[in-house]
Amino acid sequence: MSWYQHITNLEDELAQSLGIFYMTRHYLTSSALKSVYFCLVYGHLQYVAWGAVPKTTLNHLNVLHNKLVQAMNFASCRSHVTPLYHQSNLLKINDIHHLEIAKMMHCLHNGKLPQTFDDYFAQLLQFTLT
Repeated sequence: MSWYQHITNLEDELAQSLGIFYMTRHYLTSSALKSVYFCLVYGHLQYVAWGAVPKTTLNHLNVLHNKLVQAMNFASCRSHVTPLYHQSNLLKINDIHHLEIAKMMHCLHNGKLPQTFDDYFAQLLQFTLT
C-alpha cells in the first residue's frame, strides 16, 4: 500500500473516530476520552509520522485531528486548537513526528537500535561531509 492510500484509509478511520467522540463525549470523563483517543487515534498518527508524506497530503488529516481535539474539549469548530492541545496535554501531528525522530535518535545514541541503523547513519554522515 502506498503512503497516499494509507493516509486515505487513516482519514476514513479518523472520521469514524470523530463520530465516536461526538456520540460518547457526554457520557465519558475527560480522562476516559483521552484513553479512547490513545486507543483509536494516537498509534496511527505515530505510524504516519514516519512516512515521507507531503504537507498537502497531511492537511486533511490535520483538520480531522483538530476536530477530534475540539470534540474532546467540547469546543466549537471555530475555536483555536493550540490552547486545546495544551489543555488536553496532546501533541499535534508535526509534534508527534518530531517526538518520534527524537526517540529514534536517542535510541541510536544509546546503542539500542540494530547495527543496520549505525551503518546507515554513518554512510549518510560521510555523504553529507564530502
